[in-house]
Amino acid sequence: MKISSIAIVCCAVPTVLSALVLSGSIDLTSLFNYQSQPIPNYITNNNTGNNPISNATATLGRVLFYDKNLSTDNSVSCASCHKQELAFGDSAAVSEGVNGVTGRHSMRLINARFGDEVRFFWDERAVTLEEQVTQPIKDHAEMGFSGTNGAPNFQALITKMEGTPYYKSLFTMAFGDSAITEARMKIAIAQFIRSIQSFDSKFDAGLALVPNGNIGQRLAAQFPNFTAQENQGKALFLGAPQFQNPQPGQAPTGNRIGGGLGCQACHQAPEFSVDPNSQNNGVIAVANNPTGRDLNNRRSPTLRDMFSPAGTLNGPLMHDGSMETIDEVLNHYNDIPTFNSNINNLLDIRLRGNNPGAPPGPGQNLLMTATERAAITAFLKTLTGSSVYTDERWSDPFGPEGQLTVLGNVEVNEIVVGEEFAEQRSSIDSVTVKFEGNVVVRPGAFTVMQRSTAEEPTFEIVTTTVSTPVFEGGETIVTILFEDHLRKSLGKKPLESLADGNYQIRLAGHLLLRNGIPMGTDMIFGNEEADGFFTLFGDTDGNRIIDKIDMAAFEATYGKSIYQKGYNAALDYDENGVIDKRDQTEFELRLKKTIPFDFD
Repeated sequence: MKISSIAIVCCAVPTVLSALVLSGSIDLTSLFNYQSQPIPNYITNNNTGNNPISNATATLGRVLFYDKNLSTDNSVSCASCHKQELAFGDSAAVSEGVNGVTGRHSMRLINARFGDEVRFFWDERAVTLEEQVTQPIKDHAEMGFSGTNGAPNFQALITKMEGTPYYKSLFTMAFGDSAITEARMKIAIAQFIRSIQSFDSKFDAGLALVPNGNIGQRLAAQFPNFTAQENQGKALFLGAPQFQNPQPGQAPTGNRIGGGLGCQACHQAPEFSVDPNSQNNGVIAVANNPTGRDLNNRRSPTLRDMFSPAGTLNGPLMHDGSMETIDEVLNHYNDIPTFNSNINNLLDIRLRGNNPGAPPGPGQNLLMTATERAAITAFLKTLTGSSVYTDERWSDPFGPEGQLTVLGNVEVNEIVVGEEFAEQRSSIDSVTVKFEGNVVVRPGAFTVMQRSTAEEPTFEIVTTTVSTPVFEGGETIVTILFEDHLRKSLGKKPLESLADGNYQIRLAGHLLLRNGIPMGTDMIFGNEEADGFFTLFGDTDGNRIIDKIDMAAFEATYGKSIYQKGYNAALDYDENGVIDKRDQTEFELRLKKTIPFDFD
């Protein structure tokens, strides 16, 4: 029997594997940590929604993000316009695509997960990050799969990807089978982008040194690690400006006479993301079109990592890329053009130069001094981190010639179950696996689980040894020997072998056998719904989320509803991120049934 299997997640020691990670390669047995990165407790915004980050799916997203094959002429990737060394922004005012240039400047993607505004693009036309990520691919000018003007459509891209060897492995790793769809691409790219975070700035270090009080009080305190100038700049950023009240019968002047600069009103610390209720900021030009007007630019990237660690801007600023220095930005906000509703009726009212409750002014005139300008600039530079510019998890996985090798793929030539005990559900002492090609199988890659005997209703890891510590060569033969498990059936004398009943053998996370029967590809075997529940605790469609689709499939299969009191769709009752014996016990106590829902 010959089956194909993908090695997905390996529990081998990471330090052993790290030396094997080569330029232009992805090691499926040693994934980077995307899903459990530390996040400061003062960061409360999170637009993840129902697409939580996983190491496997974000790894796929990383490859999609950097793959130039996702453009019609193989010349442009997402990373062409969102460069790691620029906090995932662009040095050009507008970016080059396959059929022209982008209509607006490419926004920095740093900390995209943590904005208060959940919409994306400068004009907020994408309601979620998932909706945003494939639009550049389908844009005729950018990556070209538009289906217009003779260009191929998105289905042509999927067909192209289906012929790309590494995507079969990567999609199987992320989603349980190799099917490539736009919906899955959206999930993966969005997870990768949300994983890109920067919280190791001087500002974050300073906030950590002021642990007492609510977040407003902590932000307002003097940061011990800041210079006097940086603390002054922080106060100016956070403080509301005080504008001159007009004399009776006179129009407001918009002149600032005290207070701060009002930056916090729109760019809210500590995320420094834009307020979702913002209108445009008075910059209404159209890139490369001096006569055009663009009034619908209400979003902006976070102000974090606007500057590089060297103190230079990470590319030009504003939606049209028209400002190349921080002085130009300060000049604009210092003296907003006189309001004219016929020219710009969407100017944010907070830039009109009026105190709360007062009539709107003509446009703010902050009258910043040279000292204030230097202080606010110094403060903005404290928002820059360091690791995001060099961290390998967010780097280009492709080699210098555009090559990508996926390590960890395994072709299984033959599986022999117990030699003399090859019948289904029989007790076995060993399993021999033969591989094709040059493969490396490390200790820990094999996992054996036993479940649901009358005496032991829960999964339990079976202790095993293998015939040699590391296997490699043209044809590899591995024998798995079972230890510390007694045969419990057929009245036979107990032996040190795998107990009779339900058991699974996995190689680097991919199911090879269940109940002594070799499994096919993509974890589809026997009754798909029943075995899906058996294998993934309720995830029938293999998307690693137990949702209404799974619930409906369960009800259709078993004729019973799981919409009942005490049922937790995630099955993680103690919310520790792992479905384990404690959750299984809690499930049984509440519903008087055992996972995976054995009603027979």
